[in-house]
Amino acid sequence: PWAAVRELDEVPSGLFGTSWRPAAEAGRLSVVDVGQAAWFDCGTPRSYLAANLWANGGESAVGEGCDVRGEITRFVLWDGTVVRDGERLVDGIRASERITVLVR
Repeated sequence: PWAAVRELDEVPSGLFGTSWRPAAEAGRLSVVDVGQAAWFDCGTPRSYLAANLWANGGESAVGEGCDVRGEITRFVLWDGTVVRDGERLVDGIRASERITVLVR
């Protein structure tokens, strides 16, 4: 939230140490111990794709209401997206009719 961000110093710092830990210690944040579970920084299309594939056991992630008439391999389809007849999508993310990000 902006209230937390505006209090940060204008120097490189870790969000956990400067914001999340104090919020958790003050009871303003729920913390779930996931033990040794895998985690992914989803800040790039490549890492976002990797996280989704891991969560799906290596299979493509297909959102609700998708219409898949073509082929997908290692792909993420957001809710309601369409893969048309004859389309072959490999390694990427389809966010909408106009936005498809290929991961190379």
